[in-house]
Amino acid sequence: MRRIEPSEKQIQAAVMAHWRACGVEGTLVGAIPNARAFGQPGLTKGLFDLLVISPGQVRFLELKTLRGKLSAAQEDFRMILIRNGIEHVVTYGRDQPIYVLETWGVCRPPREGTCSASITGSVEYSPRPTWTARRLSCCWRSFHSR
Repeated sequence: MRRIEPSEKQIQAAVMAHWRACGVEGTLVGAIPNARAFGQPGLTKGLFDLLVISPGQVRFLELKTLRGKLSAAQEDFRMILIRNGIEHVVTYGRDQPIYVLETWGVCRPPREGTCSASITGSVEYSPRPTWTARRLSCCWRSFHSR
């Protein structure tokens, strides 16, 4: 049986739901509604999907499907972030962005009794993260039950 890969929109919905359920007080994860920014006033092509704010930190998170690639405009934006020393991560799939938010201290690590999630595993960030056995039970039940 072939497994259906979630879209970037579905990944974003799950990440936002996870932050709402497990987010640390005083943090913000905000979506940048910039899809198909083709000359509309105020929209800039290439901006990453999420703005992540925690005490003393402003970061960006780009969400990609497992086979996704950065566009040329996103590569340009990434270079601006690098030149200005702004932390950012490009993530692939649904589990990686949640792991990054936990690593950044924006979401509480899942434990029994808190946000009903269980994630185990490790990550390597170069060039694409390699993820070991991972299980996520929080906020994905609604996606898989559709």
